[in-house]
Amino acid sequence: MDVNARNNSGETALHIAVIERKAEFVDELLRLIFFLKINISFPFIVSSFSSAGADPTIEDDEKMSPLKLSKGNQEIIEIFTSFAEKRTK
Repeated sequence: MDVNARNNSGETALHIAVIERKAEFVDELLRLIFFLKINISFPFIVSSFSSAGADPTIEDDEKMSPLKLSKGNQEIIEIFTSFAEKRTK
């Protein structure tokens, strides 16, 4: 499964997770087992996409990226930064 695949608006699964902040997307997009979506936090969702290789810098048709959409949410920005550093090592 391509975690950076785009929909008709140019959004990736990570865009949708950041915009919607709903645990249901983890189940739908990463095909996790149903019980895992209970008590899953938003940082866990972002971390799951990031660990699967989702790129937070991909822009949609409106030139917005998950990283840009996370402006002001330091915890999420730190998750993106952490995975970016791991990928460049």
